[in-house]
Amino acid sequence: MKKHLVTFLWISICLALITLPSKMVSASASTPIYRFYNSTTQEHFFTSSAGERNHLMNRGWGNYEGISWYAPVTGDNIYRLYNPATDDHLYTRNLNEYNILRTQRGWNAEGVAFYSDSNQTVPVYRLYNPSLISGSHLYTTNANEVNVLVGRGWNYEGIAWYASSLPGQTANTTKVLGASFISQEAAGAPMGCEAAASLQALQVKGYARNYDLKSFLKTMPIAANGNPYQGFGGTPYSVVSGVYQSIFPSALTPWINRFGSAIDISGSNLDEIINQVSAGYPVIAWVTLNYQAPQWHQYNWGSGIDNAHVVTVDGYSNDSLHIVDPENGVYWVNKTTFTAAYNYMKFAVAVH
Repeated sequence: MKKHLVTFLWISICLALITLPSKMVSASASTPIYRFYNSTTQEHFFTSSAGERNHLMNRGWGNYEGISWYAPVTGDNIYRLYNPATDDHLYTRNLNEYNILRTQRGWNAEGVAFYSDSNQTVPVYRLYNPSLISGSHLYTTNANEVNVLVGRGWNYEGIAWYASSLPGQTANTTKVLGASFISQEAAGAPMGCEAAASLQALQVKGYARNYDLKSFLKTMPIAANGNPYQGFGGTPYSVVSGVYQSIFPSALTPWINRFGSAIDISGSNLDEIINQVSAGYPVIAWVTLNYQAPQWHQYNWGSGIDNAHVVTVDGYSNDSLHIVDPENGVYWVNKTTFTAAYNYMKFAVAVH
C-alpha cells in the first residue's frame, strides 16, 4: 500500500520497521535468551532456542517480551527443571539444587538450558515470591526491576548467574542477506508494497522463485469489507478513495505460509528484528513512507496510517538497517530514523 495526500486526496503506501539497540552480538560468541510471560500461570519463561520461541509464539503461549540478555556459547551450566504439579519452570546454576529438585521434590530435569558467563560480565538476579505457586521465581538483569519487585514483596535471592551482554551492547558487525529488489511500480501495482516486500523476503529463502510480482499478486487474499486485518483492502493496481489499501500481518502471515514459512513477530523491538536477520531470516516491516510523521485516518475497522509503507529488512550494521524498498530501491537507513517510523504500528513478519 502506498498513500500520498494531495489536498483531500490520499493514497496508501508500504515500507519497513523496528526499535533500537546500537550494536550487535556475534552469533559465534553468544546466543540470545528469549523471555515470555504467561499471565495465566504468572510464569516468566526463558529459552535460548529460537525454535521453542517460535513454537510458543505460534501457540499463543503468553506474551513474548523479546530478548532478555545474551548468553555465552560455553561456560557454567544453567539447568532447567519443570514441575508438572504447578506447571512451572525453574533455572539454576547450582547442581546440588538441580539434583535435589529432580530426585526428591518431583521436578522433571530438562537439562542444560544455556550458560553463565565465566567472565561475570553482567549479573542476572534471582527473586522469589512466596505467595505464588507458579511463577514464583524471576530472573532479570535489570536492577530497577529488582528494586520494584522487592518493594512489592518479592525476596531478593542474589546473583543467579551471569550474562555475556545485554541488547544494545553487542559486537561491531555488518550483515546483508542480499534480497533482490522487486519494483511495485514496474508491476503496475502502486499500492502493492506489501506483496512486493513479501516476495522479496520469500525469494531470499528460496521460496516462490517461479513467481514474479504480477503472478504473486493474483494469490493475495482480498478483504471484501476492506478490513486489512482480514485481507487486502481494495486493489493494489490503483488508488481507491476512502479505502485503506493494505494488508496487515494477521492476514499476510497465513498467505505467506502458503509459499514458505512466516512468523508474525509484531510487537518486537529492534533487537529481535536484527536477531532474525542475523539468523538468516529477512523481515517484512511496516513503517511510514520516507520515514515521515504518520497521517492517521479513521476507518470503519479502526485507525490507520494513510502514509504507511512496507519494506524488507535484510541487513544491519552498527548504526543502520539495510532496506530493500519496493518503491524506493535498496538503501541503508539510520536505526533511530527507522525505529521512529516502525514504532507507530510495530508490525513485522519474519520469513524462515
